[in-house]
Amino acid sequence: MKITMLYKLKKIILLYVLAFEILLLIISLVLDFIGLSFTNYTVRFIAWISFILIIIGIFQLLLKIRNSIIRILFIILHLVTIFYSYSMLFFILAFDFHCNITVIDNKKFIMEEHGFLFDTNNMYYDYINPLIQYKNVRIIEKYADKDIIKSVIYYDHNGNIIKKIKIPVHDNISIKDYYN
Repeated sequence: MKITMLYKLKKIILLYVLAFEILLLIISLVLDFIGLSFTNYTVRFIAWISFILIIIGIFQLLLKIRNSIIRILFIILHLVTIFYSYSMLFFILAFDFHCNITVIDNKKFIMEEHGFLFDTNNMYYDYINPLIQYKNVRIIEKYADKDIIKSVIYYDHNGNIIKKIKIPVHDNISIKDYYN
């Protein structure tokens, strides 16, 4: 009896998703302990994989329900939930930030662009590899308009401010002019 129960448990995808999430949590805690974090794209990729696997796992469990009326009701409820989740996810991603790998003063950084309405900030983190970055911000650029810099703040590895430069908005210094 125990062997057949273990055999049935091996076929449930949600257990593998749970193990995957626990492993990611442990990796995140270890990275956080040593001052690192996943890049934005890594987090997005993990979230999409987890979301898809959870949907497949729930469908797998729903198909094991014997009563057809209850099964149909739960499948309809699950499809409505998926539709709602995707619409909310689309809304969140519409205002999400973007990442780029850039080079400033012959050093690679991962630049995250945070913007909402007319307020835009670029945050630069030290680059390690495409999956992992340092946790502390090294440079923050604040913009008054799309390309007009308001201020630039430089940080050391510990998060302390090294230099803070405020640029009057009427000077209209673009990002290309600032770094050239």
